[in-house]
Amino acid sequence: SSPDHREIMAKRPGLLSGLAKQALAVGANGEKTRTAAIAAIELLTLVDSNRPILAANEGIMMALTRASFGEAAGDDEDAIRLAEERNKSVQLALKNLVQAI
Repeated sequence: SSPDHREIMAKRPGLLSGLAKQALAVGANGEKTRTAAIAAIELLTLVDSNRPILAANEGIMMALTRASFGEAAGDDEDAIRLAEERNKSVQLALKNLVQAI
């Protein structure tokens, strides 16, 4: 996605709350859903003008904070890979948002 599209997406009513809810998903498909949502949030933080919007969104910050604590991935290789992807995305997103706080 291009930076222009990311800027439009961040300003779209309901999108950030939806991403935040998905980033906190539980259940059978929760692992993949959380990873995809966190990756989308990270991409949105790459646009400078989005950072204050994301940093001011309570749901986004809660999702990133909870995700930063991580969770046990178990022995499953896919779960471990997803957890590593999520952790990297969380770190980058928080690093980008620190500049806006």
